[in-house]
Amino acid sequence: SLPCCNNFTGKPCRPIPEGACKLADRRLVTPDCKLASTGYDFEALVGKNISQFDSCPVAPKSLSKVSSPTPPTITDQIIEVNNAATLSKIGTDPNYPLSATYIQTTDIDASSLSRPISHFTGQYNGQHHSITNLVCCLVNSLEGRGTIGNLHFNGARINASRPAGVVACGVMDNGTIHDILVDNSQVMTSGNDADAGIGAGVLLGGSLVNATAVNSTVITSGEGADAGIGSGSIGNGAEISHTISLNSRVETAGNNANAAIGAGNVNGNVIDTSSIKSTVATSGKNADAGIAGGHIHGAAANTFARNSTVVTEGKGANAAIGAGTLAGGAITNTTGTDSRVNTFGEASNAAIGAGTMNNGAAATGTSGVNSQVETTGDGANAGIGGGSITHGATLLDTMSQGSRVITSGNAANAGIGAGKMGRDTVAKDTSAQDSQVSTSGDEASAGIGVGVVDHRARIAGIRSDRSKVETSGDRANAGIGAGSVRGKGTVTDTRAVNSSAIASGNDTSAGIGAGRIEAGGLVINTTEVGSFARATGYSSPMAPKPAVVPVAPAPVTETVATVADTTMIFSGLPGVTMALPTSAAPLAGTLSTGAIAGIALGTAVFVLAGVAGVCVYRHYQRRPSPAGSGGSHELEVIKTVGQGAEPASEQPRKIPPKPPRLKKVALPEKPPVRARDQFHEELREYVIPWHEHRYDNVGKYEDVGKYEDVGLYEEIDTCKTRDRS
Repeated sequence: SLPCCNNFTGKPCRPIPEGACKLADRRLVTPDCKLASTGYDFEALVGKNISQFDSCPVAPKSLSKVSSPTPPTITDQIIEVNNAATLSKIGTDPNYPLSATYIQTTDIDASSLSRPISHFTGQYNGQHHSITNLVCCLVNSLEGRGTIGNLHFNGARINASRPAGVVACGVMDNGTIHDILVDNSQVMTSGNDADAGIGAGVLLGGSLVNATAVNSTVITSGEGADAGIGSGSIGNGAEISHTISLNSRVETAGNNANAAIGAGNVNGNVIDTSSIKSTVATSGKNADAGIAGGHIHGAAANTFARNSTVVTEGKGANAAIGAGTLAGGAITNTTGTDSRVNTFGEASNAAIGAGTMNNGAAATGTSGVNSQVETTGDGANAGIGGGSITHGATLLDTMSQGSRVITSGNAANAGIGAGKMGRDTVAKDTSAQDSQVSTSGDEASAGIGVGVVDHRARIAGIRSDRSKVETSGDRANAGIGAGSVRGKGTVTDTRAVNSSAIASGNDTSAGIGAGRIEAGGLVINTTEVGSFARATGYSSPMAPKPAVVPVAPAPVTETVATVADTTMIFSGLPGVTMALPTSAAPLAGTLSTGAIAGIALGTAVFVLAGVAGVCVYRHYQRRPSPAGSGGSHELEVIKTVGQGAEPASEQPRKIPPKPPRLKKVALPEKPPVRARDQFHEELREYVIPWHEHRYDNVGKYEDVGKYEDVGLYEEIDTCKTRDRS
């Protein structure tokens, strides 16, 4: 926890989680809860009494390290600016050179200012006065060592077809914008590559320090036109620090047009970015959105969102609190509280942290608190930490508390940690408390830890407490640790407490450690306390047995999935112990297919001391008459059962439909018989056998051979337990 430095009430502060208090930057907020030099009620803007915050408002932890730039000492005469006419003379009148030093002595209505100051290299100190009703950038280009600061802008309405910002259209060299407050303003651009921002349209050098937007909007409609509160885009290693957005919106409509609170496209650094009741949205293809940055090639640190939303609609448009896409570089200390991240396009990943991470990128210290991450498109992964991490990316120290991760598209994996980990990626120290991960698409695995661990990916240190993982699509696995582990993927050190993993689709698996482990996968050190995993759907149907028994295949050496050091702790069951094998032995090449299947089914049976379960599975299938069959009369295997069922009280009861009435066939040549005998005569050629298989967890199997006149395919699963203690 950080020390609490000020709660504006004089009362002692409670300890607070790191990154939770980014609202009270003392350079912008006075001790009586007013925005500095504006008179605005800070409590009203935030919508909550500061003294009643869940945690005490403090300045960012880097506050002591960052200070407003001090204008260089000059010997020239300082020029006072007290009206719009004087402001318009800068750079157009020889007595008002672009390199001079200016101080603003009063508030100015700039509605008559028709063009920006051009190529400004001097110093402009607003002395906390305001400039209202701007219709163009204050400065076209801030260059050299030029500085603009200590200004409040209100009511700006800027419309342009090229890059634009309230303070500057662009910043170059070592230009600096500092201590800016923009209220009730709007910046709109319509041209391609026409970036837009509150501080600057484009930041191609220098820095932007302490910029706050209140009730403001930034909108672009062109292709590649990035947008942000700090700046539309930054490059050449430029830096934006201490950016705050209150009840504001950033929006782009073009393809490849990124959006964020810090900067839409980042080739530099974004530090200490806060979003409160704000929205970032894109609608074009490959248009990423985020709070720190939409698309980041550099670094972002200390990003905080509260009651905020990040949303994308286009294909391949990633979204996150942090970075929509992190292409190399790093993000640290990202927190989303009471916030939402949504994507609607195909292959549009979403996360609190980074939607997509690649090229050795790293995300550290990501937290989701009472927040939700959701995707609806196919192949759109979602996570708290990372949606999809590939190409050597690293994910460290991820936490979820009371949050949800949801996907509904096919192959859209979800996880607290990561939705999907690609080759050679690493995730470490992931925890979830009172959280939920769910997917509904086919082949969409889910996990607390990760949805899918791909080849050579590694995840370690997963902790789940009172959390749940659920999948409902076919071939969608669920797990605490990982939903699916592919070849040479590794899951290490998983602990589940009062948690569950449930897969309800067909051909699915669920487990603590991993739902499904493919050949070469490895799961080590798994502990569960009061937790369970269950797969309730049908397994993949097996083909009917061939008429000719195939020749046994030659022995084959193959890599098998391995589970090691597994501990299961049950409460409420007397004297239960169970030892799991440390590896699955290769199948013997000399055994027949039938023998292998029998051994596999037999080894699945175990006895829990004092408790035995009895499950009855009935399989119905219409059997063709001998004359019309033209082939084997063997029953087709309808269902393969691989998991133990839950107690009857927890399992939905399946009631078979009533069989249809069979049409009576007139048989005049036969003497009259009683109704029941006649009924059997009519069904003589269509009699339907069914087999009742009895499984009571002690390896007992029996074929009852009972026949029933049903006339259609049905299945009934009933389970019951009886206490033998």
